[in-house]
Amino acid sequence: MELAENIKTIKNEIVGYEYVNYGGKQVNVMGYKDLLFFDEVKVILKVKNGELLVIGKNLQVLEVSHGFITVKGEISSVTFS
Repeated sequence: MELAENIKTIKNEIVGYEYVNYGGKQVNVMGYKDLLFFDEVKVILKVKNGELLVIGKNLQVLEVSHGFITVKGEISSVTFS
């Protein structure tokens, strides 16, 4: 399977964030406001009007900059609440 088939981009203008899921191995989130919590199985990000929850195993926060974050690991889900 080609890498392009495994890349999922979600852009939500209403809640002000965008994320790209690279086949469940890495997620880049643009437009987050704050890193609320992280450990090896869960990352919680504050986004406009809610929270973005990344669930998986062996999660690592690799890059953090103003409005951009990279989470790597065995990502099983990314949900908004």
